[in-house]
Amino acid sequence: MIKSTLTALLFLLSLHIFAQSNSIDAKWVVVDTLEVKGKIKTALVEVNAIRELAAKEGNDNEVVKASLYRWKFKKLTDEFVLNQILTELDSTSLKVGEAQAAILSVVKAKLLTDYYQDNRWLIQSISKTNNTEDGTIETWSTYRFTKRIAQAYDRALQNKTVLENTPVEAVLPLIKAAELGRLYRPSLYD
Repeated sequence: MIKSTLTALLFLLSLHIFAQSNSIDAKWVVVDTLEVKGKIKTALVEVNAIRELAAKEGNDNEVVKASLYRWKFKKLTDEFVLNQILTELDSTSLKVGEAQAAILSVVKAKLLTDYYQDNRWLIQSISKTNNTEDGTIETWSTYRFTKRIAQAYDRALQNKTVLENTPVEAVLPLIKAAELGRLYRPSLYD
């Protein structure tokens, strides 16, 4: 009797976990559909719900994926949101595993690099001396951009052992991995 009750309980628990996983997958289908239809604000609401659910479940990959979509949609709906995204990026990096935090550091470096490239003509007119450390990204000098970009890439490679022991498959939903070369570059560090 106890054995069958325990088996039934384990079965129900596994169904609950499977249902939660399918729930997130179903929500992503909704987000993709809304994005294709151009309903970005509604998609943002769905992404926020996925992010909260993933955080409750402790699913770091889904938290990061939802955060990436959140920031993408926020950039589409608000032109002046980059400072908020950088703040959220830093706080999200502290809440997820080291492998996911490394990916977020690369995302941050790419975001800063893209902003610098798009606004280089304006940034080059900002001198290092009148640049305050607490200023927004719009007040950063060329020196500060290069410093912050280098710091982000350094942070991404900070824990070499964890990255070498993390197979790409563990974070595959977060990266665009080329099928060719996985034999030669099987870890996240590669």
